[in-house]
Amino acid sequence: MNLVFLGNGKLAQVTMEIAQERGHCLVAVHDSAHPWVKPLAKHEVDMVFEMSRPDLVHTHVLAALEQGLPVVIGTTGWYDRLPQIQETCDRLEGSVLWASNFAPGVQIFRRLGRNLAAMLEALPEFKLELHEAHHLQKLDSPSGTALQTAQDLLSISSRYRHWSPELSDDPQVLPVISHRKEGEVGTHTLRASSAFEQISLKHQAHHRRAFGVGAVLAAEWLKQRKGFFSVDDYYASLWGGFP
Repeated sequence: MNLVFLGNGKLAQVTMEIAQERGHCLVAVHDSAHPWVKPLAKHEVDMVFEMSRPDLVHTHVLAALEQGLPVVIGTTGWYDRLPQIQETCDRLEGSVLWASNFAPGVQIFRRLGRNLAAMLEALPEFKLELHEAHHLQKLDSPSGTALQTAQDLLSISSRYRHWSPELSDDPQVLPVISHRKEGEVGTHTLRASSAFEQISLKHQAHHRRAFGVGAVLAAEWLKQRKGFFSVDDYYASLWGGFP
């Protein structure tokens, strides 16, 4: 595929590297120093990767859709505009795939978290806490992955009504605690604790290549499809009915 990247940060750079390793061609990279101002030639571009800033996602994706180009969104923190982007994608019969985190291991972590929450419905003595840690430069807090995982848990559990960025004594509040550390790539931990025992699920990224690999694989899957997809749709196609 011929690829255009909107954004040139750490995630974009590692995704470009992996894409080229898998035989794809990098056509252009646009960032603050080289903004995207001209329409892209559809016959020369097969896929757009949006990996810039949250405030640019809506404009970038709408412009790509209007040009008939499929888009993979790796930026986080823009989800208040998700309904508008989905409506435009549907109206223009376009192709969009978004993820808060493309790492394959994160998708396993999320699925195991949903299964854990379902089992704990019968064990109210266990309380859940979600923790995430990232580097000091990360713009959104909690992370997009933590928020998506929290929504997973809220959709499964009848016990929790909403999440909070702080610990709480309210049994209906799911704590989602953020930590920022120098050099941290990304760690998410789900803990289920009772008075006498604790269960922990943990995903730790050792290198950003984990995110880049997932992004490129998802783009290859999207190329032959029309519609508005999340990364869950891609992994559901791999796992089928696996619980």
